[in-house]
Amino acid sequence: MLKKILTLLLLILFVNGCGSGANQKNTENVKQEEKYDKLVIKTKVTNKEENGGYLVYFMHVGERREEAGEANQSAFGPFETDDNGEYILDLKFNFNNDIGTYLKSGEGKEKNKLEMFIVTREDIYIRNPLNKKTIVEFIPNETDEPYPDYSYYSKKKEIEVSITDKYPEGVLSLTFQDSIFVIKLAFDEEIPQKSYEVSIFWSDPSKPSGIGTIRVGRISRAFQYWDTPFYKSDNLASKTGTIIIKDFDTNETVEYEDYPKTVSFDKDGNPIGDKVLKIKLR
Repeated sequence: MLKKILTLLLLILFVNGCGSGANQKNTENVKQEEKYDKLVIKTKVTNKEENGGYLVYFMHVGERREEAGEANQSAFGPFETDDNGEYILDLKFNFNNDIGTYLKSGEGKEKNKLEMFIVTREDIYIRNPLNKKTIVEFIPNETDEPYPDYSYYSKKKEIEVSITDKYPEGVLSLTFQDSIFVIKLAFDEEIPQKSYEVSIFWSDPSKPSGIGTIRVGRISRAFQYWDTPFYKSDNLASKTGTIIIKDFDTNETVEYEDYPKTVSFDKDGNPIGDKVLKIKLR
């Protein structure tokens, strides 16, 4: 009888020992699965065939200025997606652009989380995110090392995000959202570090050139995505004019493709033709 009891006790100890080891191993596996040193960001454009060439930014949760047309200048990024719409965010320490340093600058209960924004290449001030609200959570690296390679890990290995590439309904310019007509500058080569004055000079049959001296216009800058807005208050109704562009610094006239272009407005002040007129500078 005693022998049977001893045998039974030994068997119980053996089973418990195996179970404890298995549980420890499972716990280690769970911990390993919960943190990753890279985050694979996969995007899918819902309204276009091309998936690549979009920018990914991160900001602290709730930090983005959401007022229409407002610029955001404190984001972490940009990171450009490849032809397949993917970007791999490496969380290893980067002296010039370190995500750990950016995360540590956050405050409050959301300090280990960032909001992710996906925008077009033009929209570097995150005026029009193309994705729905997306929060990414990171895990601090609990180590005694003074300068670890990874100060944070991602809680997920990959994240899939659908994006829709379009402006808000009825908006012609992200910067000037109440405009009714926009002249948008484009460039063949590197974008210049300067500004331009874009004007519509109203037609005057009494002038030999047919171009009058009365105009309406504004400054066009990179910060405004090279948009020149025109509004109802500009008294555009039933007018025709010639587009003249000048270098803001030198006041010299700048020729553009198909120069000179004219634009006309109907009796209600709406443009006849394209509401956004793209002009390529030579």
